[in-house]
Amino acid sequence: MNLWAKARGLPAIAIAATATIVVLGAPISDLQMMASPQGASLAVSCLVALAVPIAIGWGFSRSATTIERVAVRSILILDLALVGIVAGTAAGLAVLMDVLGLAHVGAIAARAELVYTGLLLATRSLGTWRVAAVGPTVYVLTVAVVGRGDDLAHPAWWAWIAASPSDIDSWLLTALALIGGFTLFGLTARSQRGLPSE
Repeated sequence: MNLWAKARGLPAIAIAATATIVVLGAPISDLQMMASPQGASLAVSCLVALAVPIAIGWGFSRSATTIERVAVRSILILDLALVGIVAGTAAGLAVLMDVLGLAHVGAIAARAELVYTGLLLATRSLGTWRVAAVGPTVYVLTVAVVGRGDDLAHPAWWAWIAASPSDIDSWLLTALALIGGFTLFGLTARSQRGLPSE
């Protein structure tokens, strides 16, 4: 278990999650929030939310994939549990801070982090952990550059991370992205499990 935690860069992932919460509670998050990709605090929260998925991608890229495919213990279950616990805890704390008035963009950051986690896992299922963070990074940059919808208060439908925290549809899409990422990663990792080819 200790070897697995070390191989996954668990300390770096924990630091990223802690730093995300600290930054969300810092005075910078008290900037006036605008429900659009151009809002200063919204942009900060969406960028800060990238820290955990990027740390997970970096940490997991350090693993010995060939050896782990034939491990006695199911590494897949440990990996999925780690991703779920870290992303879920950080997102939950961000929402709690928002509810308590400690982070005015906490709910937006939480929603963004969950979407990024789903995209991270989906991108990993298409390649390797080394490039997995490309998916969420490209998505947030696309939202920032061309995510504006009809007006400042309504971003494009696909840029739902920039929607108001009260937008129910954005939370449903977030849940779909997260569940889809976990499912795709789980199916892909399970199909790759087995003895390495000689």
